[in-house]
Amino acid sequence: MPRLLLAVAAVLLPAASAIGQFALVDDQRSIDVNVEIELTDPDDGKTLHFFGDSDSALPPAPFAPFTDVAFARAEASPINWGEATGGQLSTASPTLLKGEGQITGEGRLGFAIPPSFLNASGISVYRVTFEVSGHTLVRLNGELSTTSVAQGAGTNGFARARVSRVFEEALQPLTSTTIQGTMVAQLDQELRLAPGTYEHELFAQAGVFTTSGDAPFSSASFDAQLEFVGAMCGEADLAAPFGEHDFSDVVAFLVAFDSQEQIADLAPPFGVLDFTDVVIFIERFAVGCP
Repeated sequence: MPRLLLAVAAVLLPAASAIGQFALVDDQRSIDVNVEIELTDPDDGKTLHFFGDSDSALPPAPFAPFTDVAFARAEASPINWGEATGGQLSTASPTLLKGEGQITGEGRLGFAIPPSFLNASGISVYRVTFEVSGHTLVRLNGELSTTSVAQGAGTNGFARARVSRVFEEALQPLTSTTIQGTMVAQLDQELRLAPGTYEHELFAQAGVFTTSGDAPFSSASFDAQLEFVGAMCGEADLAAPFGEHDFSDVVAFLVAFDSQEQIADLAPPFGVLDFTDVVIFIERFAVGCP
């Protein structure tokens, strides 16, 4: 297979470099936190106290830099309290979609009579929709992290990074990484985007729930970016210099095919790399750039 691909490298059809960017379409970044505590009367089983707090934050304007914190706390006494905190530091530009967000929750419910409960939770969301007018190479990199330790209470930490194509409001994920519990995931992947509409999402959710005793600390966070790498002249233009086919494109395809990466998945059945993808790459490489 490599010899066949290397033979194609001799077919170079130079063309002028293309220029492309993300055309920003919709901004759905947000932070939301909430705390609820319900205490039950030990004599008649009815609700004695129900109280809570909530907070939220949005960017000052669509696609503007977003730096904010949301905080919620409810407290009946030193032995009954819950707290949730969320934050986000993010930007959106024609060449870089970057978000750093986190959520934490904790609390305590002491000497409570069932069905008393404490719930402290929140979400931090980075969700931006954009369009590309031509074949575009992008890189997703960063980190997801969650901490969730159950100690006689319910806790959850959940984080996700996803890039999806939008088809009439339906999403077709190109890549999606999800973690929960206590985990860390590293993100480092190149993606090939055909002309169309896409959604970049970073999502962190954490919470605690208890009917008595401590609700231990839980957290979730993301720190990742989707970066514009280059405007491709076609699906075989996988490496710089963009706008022409040369040996670097062959090397990029071989490396991606060996690693089972999305940029080498050129033919159906999509999601599976096989010899059909090799044939399609050879054909499109041979055609060259317009």
